[in-house]
Amino acid sequence: MQNAQVLEQTKRLASQLQAALSTRGVIERAIGIMMSRSGGTEAEALDRLRALSQHQHEKLPVIAQTIVQEAVRRARARHVNPLH
Repeated sequence: MQNAQVLEQTKRLASQLQAALSTRGVIERAIGIMMSRSGGTEAEALDRLRALSQHQHEKLPVIAQTIVQEAVRRARARHVNPLH
């Protein structure tokens, strides 16, 4: 019985860690995108990301994912239509 509880706790922790790594990755990608657009520092980009999160009343990973998705959409549009 105790082994089953330990196994369940271990699975839950592994899942939480995987989610944290995924979230961190998307935030770092968004910071990089913001840095490339503004020429600012990593700290400035993170501050801007946090400000957007607060202003839009959304969690930071949600804002970051939106920025990444928009950058990918724009890049694909440029690739398909390189003259624009």
